[in-house]
Amino acid sequence: GMDIQAAGVATIPIATLSSKDDLYIEYAYHSEGENRNGKMTLAHKGNNRFEGNWKTVADNGNIYQGTLYFDLKSNGEATGQYKYAGSDYKITIFTMKK
Repeated sequence: GMDIQAAGVATIPIATLSSKDDLYIEYAYHSEGENRNGKMTLAHKGNNRFEGNWKTVADNGNIYQGTLYFDLKSNGEATGQYKYAGSDYKITIFTMKK
């Protein structure tokens, strides 16, 4: 899952790492009465740092977008920040315990 500060906890139905080390993530969550779906595309910048953009579209047509980065850990978890409306927020990817 993904913990998005100021938004909520999202599920990640799709996350792929391409042969060029580009990270692609699709996510979904419910917030402020909206069902929101989004996509992130990030490029590997070295030292397990990925930087890129995110865009979220709500079921009522609202669109949110900005930039973000993740520092990927060896266990598949990641910590980073995303930017929205000029502010920085924390974002965390965590692995689900089986």
